[in-house]
Amino acid sequence: MSESDQDAIIGRTAREYRDAKKELAALHAEAESLGTYLLVIAHALQTKHSFAHSFTVRGAPIDLSDFPTAQRLMELSNRVDAVTANKERLTQLLKDAGFPPPTD
Repeated sequence: MSESDQDAIIGRTAREYRDAKKELAALHAEAESLGTYLLVIAHALQTKHSFAHSFTVRGAPIDLSDFPTAQRLMELSNRVDAVTANKERLTQLLKDAGFPPPTD
């Protein structure tokens, strides 16, 4: 394999790593948002035992019809696991080639 081919592979791997890192950050933000949503709902059930009042998170109203289903939560969790595994694989590929993973 030529040096040019190796450079192309390293460049592609570094790009895939950055993409995985960005996707993982977005998935973590979504998980945090859903977690906050569920905490607000849980608190209402624990303290008011009712949904008869309005809910807000960080000043924004919560629409109970947008309640995350178990399937949606499992899909998110599975995607986080898959992207994390891919990011770890890419990290190892870069280390094995003698390059540190990109920082951005």
